[in-house]
Amino acid sequence: MFKKTAIIITILTIASILAQVSFLNYFVIFGIKPDLVLALVVFFSLFSNGRTAFFVSLFSGVACDVFSGGPFGLNIFVFFCIFLVIQVNKKVIDTQDNWTLFLVSFGAFILSYVIYYFIARIDLELPGFYLTLKTLIIPAALYSLIPFYILYFVVGKPLKMT
Repeated sequence: MFKKTAIIITILTIASILAQVSFLNYFVIFGIKPDLVLALVVFFSLFSNGRTAFFVSLFSGVACDVFSGGPFGLNIFVFFCIFLVIQVNKKVIDTQDNWTLFLVSFGAFILSYVIYYFIARIDLELPGFYLTLKTLIIPAALYSLIPFYILYFVVGKPLKMT
């Protein structure tokens, strides 16, 4: 069962990355496009067991780092942070409540973009945090909720690794 699930997760991750760099370029609003791979990591972190979510976050991070051409390890770090925060708080997260699901997923997206911002600020001259938060981070997090909810309503219950 583990091999079958791993293959399906691998295909989903590669398909998300390919969609991210190809046809999602046509869905850019004010320079922002949704992050499918991050939505996949948040989805599996919320709705699957820890082992599956860890595999998704690790594989997605490595695959994004390989395909992005950016600093290697950045996506692994961000995806692992999201996985860790959700897994630590999983006992108190009610995934049946739509408002809780919205707030947790939105918070995970905000956290990931904030981590990206502060890491990028090491090498780049960026605008202030408040300006970036209201003009880039919050809109990007809201826009990334769309693929997350599509995954939620289409897939329903994620695959379990046993």
